[in-house]
Amino acid sequence: MLELYQYVELFVKDIHTGGAVPSPTLREELWNSFYARLIDLFVIERKDFEQNKENDAFFENFSLLPQKGLNSEFATIGDYNLITSHPLLNLGGGRYFVPITFLLYEAIYESPFYWMTTDTAYRDTAGEHRGRVGEEICHKMLSKVFGAKRTFKSVKIKTKQGDDATDIDVLCILGSKALCVQIKSKKLTLLAQKGNDEALGKDFKGAIQDAYDQGVLARKRILAKDAIYVDEAGNEIVLSEKIDDVYIAVVTAEEYPSLAHQARILLTRDHANPFPIAINIFDLELLCHYLSDPYDFLYYIRQRIALMDYYIANEESIFLGHHLMRKLWKVPGKNMEVVDDSYGQLIERNYYPIKSGIPVSDEGDSIKQKRARPEFDQLCNRLKTLEEPKITDVIFHLLDLSEDASHTLIDAIKFAKQKTVSDGRRHDFSMPPDDLYSSRLGFTYISFESTSYQQLRQVLMPFCQLRKYKSRGDVWIGFGSLKDSHELIDAITFNNTPWKHDVDLEEMSSMLIGKGQYKTFGRKPGRNDSCPCGSGQKYKRCCANRRPS
Repeated sequence: MLELYQYVELFVKDIHTGGAVPSPTLREELWNSFYARLIDLFVIERKDFEQNKENDAFFENFSLLPQKGLNSEFATIGDYNLITSHPLLNLGGGRYFVPITFLLYEAIYESPFYWMTTDTAYRDTAGEHRGRVGEEICHKMLSKVFGAKRTFKSVKIKTKQGDDATDIDVLCILGSKALCVQIKSKKLTLLAQKGNDEALGKDFKGAIQDAYDQGVLARKRILAKDAIYVDEAGNEIVLSEKIDDVYIAVVTAEEYPSLAHQARILLTRDHANPFPIAINIFDLELLCHYLSDPYDFLYYIRQRIALMDYYIANEESIFLGHHLMRKLWKVPGKNMEVVDDSYGQLIERNYYPIKSGIPVSDEGDSIKQKRARPEFDQLCNRLKTLEEPKITDVIFHLLDLSEDASHTLIDAIKFAKQKTVSDGRRHDFSMPPDDLYSSRLGFTYISFESTSYQQLRQVLMPFCQLRKYKSRGDVWIGFGSLKDSHELIDAITFNNTPWKHDVDLEEMSSMLIGKGQYKTFGRKPGRNDSCPCGSGQKYKRCCANRRPS
């Protein structure tokens, strides 16, 4: 009784003890009262709601009066169960038993589809509306992330001869990257829900495969730059010539169990084409909530697609929780990683209470505590203000950095700026490519002795080109800051041309020996390691003996 004290009204609704310790007989009556009223914990009463036609219709359509033989169609797991579409059990007298609350939410979402399909005259129209509303919901969600000016709905792709090639349900643009979203509203059939392989494959084709194939065609057109794009109002959309990658997302308006596994196993694709990310509309809502910055959102999409064969998890929320805590990143030496379900609990701790209007304290919130990197975020936010398509690539490369490497970069920038403030001289450092990053990525930073932006640019670009060549880097990012500037960076240069031997650059880069300082990606090279400057000598015989500038 003490354990169930929170339900004290179930004990004392009709029996009063007057504050005295109840006698054994009275205790028995109290327990009998509790047992008789226990079901009240799961009962709603009609009188607690307003008396109107809408509420009357709700109770009529989502309830049933239990009687023998009523649920005869349900014979085994996977069969249609009447309780899933009518989750309120009518007890009579305006009282309704709700055994599983979730079933009520599910029925409200699912049942209207079956009601409308029984109307043969309206069935086709209902199907059109379902497809359209899926687009509208996705477009509304993604517009909040990417902005209305970079998010387009019902995009028609036409060849330059004027023929229709295909269409994109929702198209999002972010600098040099694009996201092609195809939405499907096909429901999983009861036969597929029972585990019938043939039915499951057929449903997967209608919901995922067809949408993916359409996305692949749209992707090829965008990358080939040989088509015209028209929005739903008939206005031409002018895409940047610098778009160099298009990610494909397939969104279902219906719940498909183990959708991430199905996309890995059942999808038919040419290996020259990337995987899509396949999610339902509820997962999309989660992503838009936690990744409300467009760069964070698209970076997550990129990582999910790139690591489709590497990570395994049961639900999208588990991938998301892992990403927010540890980042989706391939661990060197591992061929596969199974993500623990506990990462999904980090999402559920916050999101679902918020959706229900329940305030959630930040205390104990692992996600918010983990993501606090104010100075690194300041650097990224500064870059986002620059109107240049390749900034997307730069930010993605920054987000690729490990936590240690990002701290090393920020600390080195602050140190260089402080030295320039102190002595008024130019200071620089470089972070050559590390084997941890397959892109052969390197950085250079110059803290400039002047307040002239033009002079800084004239120094930064050729200096980075030589550093990139000397270190045999394929991707190089150069940052520069002006004397007395309060910003971490004032200028940027980006070069992702693959390294190749060049006689002139070889000669000019040799003049860099002894100039500048090398930093490493979160770790210090051993004395017998190859020098990070790319000279080919051991570290102890090269840059270890040089004074930093």
